[in-house]
Amino acid sequence: MNEGAENGQNSVAQSSDVSDKMATLNIIEGGGQANTTDNAAVVPMEGTPPQPPPVGEDDGDEEVDLGDEAAPPGERCVLEDYTRCSESHLWKLMMSFYDRKGVESWSQGIVPHFITCNAFIGKAYAQVLYGFIRDCMSGRSPLALDPAEPLYVIELGAGSGKFSFFMLKALLEMKEVLEFPAEKIVYVMTDFTENNFNFWNAHPMLKPYIESGQLDSAIFDAVGDTSIRLSHSGTVLAPGTVKNPICIVANYLFDTLCHDIFQVENGKLKEGLISVGSRRRSEDDPLDPEIIKRFDNRFKYEEVGTDYYKDEDGDEVAYQRILQWYVDYFGGADATPTAEGEGAAAAA
Repeated sequence: MNEGAENGQNSVAQSSDVSDKMATLNIIEGGGQANTTDNAAVVPMEGTPPQPPPVGEDDGDEEVDLGDEAAPPGERCVLEDYTRCSESHLWKLMMSFYDRKGVESWSQGIVPHFITCNAFIGKAYAQVLYGFIRDCMSGRSPLALDPAEPLYVIELGAGSGKFSFFMLKALLEMKEVLEFPAEKIVYVMTDFTENNFNFWNAHPMLKPYIESGQLDSAIFDAVGDTSIRLSHSGTVLAPGTVKNPICIVANYLFDTLCHDIFQVENGKLKEGLISVGSRRRSEDDPLDPEIIKRFDNRFKYEEVGTDYYKDEDGDEVAYQRILQWYVDYFGGADATPTAEGEGAAAAA
């Protein structure tokens, strides 16, 4: 009787342990919140289509009532005078949002992510990598791979790590058919914020990949950094330090990198300048992400030349050609204005 009771207790303990692990898995697979009922993880039945995570209650579209803190009509709290877009305070606020919120940006449904963070898309990307490896190893490709050297797959802006997890799983499942040593493929998760970096390295579902050497991580700012130091191996990835080509994954990254705004009006190229402000009387913390909900930004355009970009490490000519193309394309006789009195706009 006692032996049966002990066995029953062991079974319960083992079941609870499995449930905890499954719940942990759901934190990565299900959007940051484990689906549990009576302490047991609920896993979708086979064939059940995955459901997107819930959208946060406050998506930032509704105007926030500021009450007594609101600035008088026609006034605002000016956080920054008119500045070129790429140097605007807007980007600092965006980075502050991701830095302070961390993985909650995704787990709370604040930032849409389901379309690029699911098992289907993870397998699709793994198949693209498989095709790339197959072509490079065919013997006919000018881009040959050295199977004795690591093949780095670097994800820029890995965020919550959900996509990384799904792609790693897919790569592991196809290891037997890869024409390149699976143990030589190193997936590298990167982001600019230490909060996300610490979350990945502490997550139990990523630990086996880290211990096997197939997963590494680094803090990397895609705007200004020029090298990547891997936190586990200590390897520094920089121009001239790797033998095989580097594969890059960048989901929803380029739309968050600093850029400038240009407008072509009556054949004239103009740059867009932004003055960042708030509808409050004052802001104690200019990097408070909540300011985004009460933006009162102003824009103006000033004429510039196509030689706008200078000291760009030899890329000045390329930038000038792009801006000249804007002028020729949007400023031609057949160009259609985007709005009354306005020319076509473009971002660079």
